[in-house]
Amino acid sequence: MSRLSQFVSPQAVALTASAEALLMVISGGTATLLGPIVGAGLVVIVKNVASAYIERWNFVLGAIFVVIVVFMPEGLVPGTQRLWRWARAAASGPRVSAAG
Repeated sequence: MSRLSQFVSPQAVALTASAEALLMVISGGTATLLGPIVGAGLVVIVKNVASAYIERWNFVLGAIFVVIVVFMPEGLVPGTQRLWRWARAAASGPRVSAAG
């Protein structure tokens, strides 16, 4: 008969795991419900793909995070929405007002 022990390993709450969780939320966008989900997907995919080919995959993840913070400081989801609105406005052309 095996008993399950109520034990949390120190590795489960290590600095890397905490940093990854924050990275997931911040990169996706904290203002939306979809943001952390998108951020989690991005971090997990990059972590799995990059770690298969690169020994220092944390550097790749950090570089992607820096790019997101520089170009989309509000996160991926709100930043993508902002870019989409801007692209639609640019595609519709200049607006001419009737008062003039």
